Amino acid sequence: MEDNQRDAPNTHSEEAESPPQPSTREVDDSMNEERLQPESTTEVDDSQGVNESSLEGENDSPENRDGLVNELESSNREGSVNKHQTERRSARTHQPSNALIESRESEEIYSRKRKAEGEQDDDRPAQRMRAQLARLAIATELLIGDREYEVAHKAREKAGIRIPKSYSEAINDPIYGAKWKEAIHKELSTLMSFGTWKVIPRKQADGNISTCRWVFDVKLGLDGRIDRFKARLVARGNEQSDDDFDETFAPVFRLDSLRILCAIAARYGLIAHVMDALSAFAGSRLDKPNCMEIPEGLQDFDPDAKEGMVLKLLMSLYGLRQSAYLWHRKISRFLKSIGFDPITADPSIFINKRGLIIALYVDDIVIFGRGEGEIDAVKRKLKEFHPMTDGGLVKKLLGIRFMWRRDGSIRLDQESYARQILEEFGMGDCNPAYVPISPSVKLNSEDTPQLGRSEHKLFRRLIGRLIFMVVATRPDIAFAVNQLSQYLAEPRRIHLGAAKHILRYVKSTMAHGLTFSAKGREGLTVYADSAYANSAKSRSTTGFILMIDDAPITWTSRKQSVTAQSTTEAEYMAVSEAAKQVIWTRHFLYAIGKASIYGSTPTTIYEDNRGAINLADNPIDHPKTKHIAVRYHAIRDHIGNGEVRLEHLPTDQMIADALTKASHRDAHKRFIKRLSMI
Repeated sequence: MEDNQRDAPNTHSEEAESPPQPSTREVDDSMNEERLQPESTTEVDDSQGVNESSLEGENDSPENRDGLVNELESSNREGSVNKHQTERRSARTHQPSNALIESRESEEIYSRKRKAEGEQDDDRPAQRMRAQLARLAIATELLIGDREYEVAHKAREKAGIRIPKSYSEAINDPIYGAKWKEAIHKELSTLMSFGTWKVIPRKQADGNISTCRWVFDVKLGLDGRIDRFKARLVARGNEQSDDDFDETFAPVFRLDSLRILCAIAARYGLIAHVMDALSAFAGSRLDKPNCMEIPEGLQDFDPDAKEGMVLKLLMSLYGLRQSAYLWHRKISRFLKSIGFDPITADPSIFINKRGLIIALYVDDIVIFGRGEGEIDAVKRKLKEFHPMTDGGLVKKLLGIRFMWRRDGSIRLDQESYARQILEEFGMGDCNPAYVPISPSVKLNSEDTPQLGRSEHKLFRRLIGRLIFMVVATRPDIAFAVNQLSQYLAEPRRIHLGAAKHILRYVKSTMAHGLTFSAKGREGLTVYADSAYANSAKSRSTTGFILMIDDAPITWTSRKQSVTAQSTTEAEYMAVSEAAKQVIWTRHFLYAIGKASIYGSTPTTIYEDNRGAINLADNPIDHPKTKHIAVRYHAIRDHIGNGEVRLEHLPTDQMIADALTKASHRDAHKRFIKRLSMI
């Protein structure tokens, strides 16, 4: 895409969200999203752990904005809410929720029952408290409802610019209307130059006729300033019938692959340039005819686009379910024609006989080579194949910043993305925290209430944002995010508080990232660990990290799929999962001609449980272990084939320990220092 940014892709190591489909990921439907409440400036002391109230935030309760609540809580709460944080109530008529109605009915039933039984209500303090609580419920209900109303009508903004939600809103923008019109005209001109459609009478339309919509955005530069206004015409693929297409799947490169290529670039002195295919999805011929309604604004370009007419799509278009597949097929065929072949370990990675490597992520094309001369030769061929913009040396890709240092090392981070999510959730001025999750937090506690619908939606969105950081550049928050992702279905107040605590940690570590050294020669090493029965439903947690030249390539923190019956069994399953990643990485390195990184010797997996090592090295069908799933025993074959070997490492030296359990501040600091993230 033109801004070289993508939604958070999923990898094998995360389970909380399904990966977005490339054909629809250009559409941003997060227009009406709620923000977290502003945070207090009281310092959070991570060294002592965090209690539940500090997790929820000092100013999170909407009740703090009402005098009734202050009256109830003045005796056991310190401080007050700043006046500038107070939300004004809406003047609209509010309808109480079902829960509030039920609570009122319950109170009336209870009152009638007491009167019928002839009881005297002499407990006046308790009576006053019940009355205050009833009023509090009403006040809280009104505040929550007002917040939902305001959020629903809050426009999405980016860099201080209101992003329009429709064509009419864009062209009628009092400040930037001309900019949006220019972007619309550019998009239509590009599509028409490709011969994307033909205007035909509606009666000639064959089959289903889908609608379309305009999607708007602004592209930001590395400095956060506006680069340009963007408009994209998107077909509503959800309205297509099954007869409109055959194939939809299109691969993109794995982030593991990108990190391997960065490690190789640092070690061998390669550089990487990026090309952006303009309107890539509009450049592929459709296998089957599709029809679409006339989009708004087309009348200014084509006088035939009038009432009674529709568009017969000849070329693919963003939003169509087959567009990503058609584009990937087209560019793959072209790359093969100029001597690049895909590797089996990742079909979106192509290599030629000279050692140039091309990585595809939808319309982003990254070229790795030794010098600009050979890279420029490939660029010229790509421009002849399809209209492209030349991004030069990669500086930003998929929301990740690339820094090419003078010492030959390469640094990746997501500082800009971190700032964006802090602002998105109203925590730009929050207090920093120094561990992503406190060891004292009990996430399985049911003492706190479940989140309401709007907060539940907010929680899911926040976890999704954090998952992207985890899979891209932030193994230091992997365990915390993995634990919270297990409560996406029924989150409670404590889970939202813990998620906000991760944001506080992100606030203090925005520049943390990955460094690929030009001097490293440690080769391929792996650390595997597990924590017994510390996840939901008494499942154990697997954690492992694979490194090339001491730089993190792949990391995993996830709940095991089956219940381990012992610590040894949990560790055995963890090391088996790590071995699978080792095999894939070795295949990848071999395919691109870099098998020397792992050499002719087995790859060492460090493990701190001797029982698990013995179980892997000695394939004895012991009664206590014969129930373990066969797939975990594959590690024995890998050991026998000389691909991996297990070596014991004391627990206090186990890097992967931080991927299986919460750490105190000093231990966590050692972890991120060992990964060279600072």
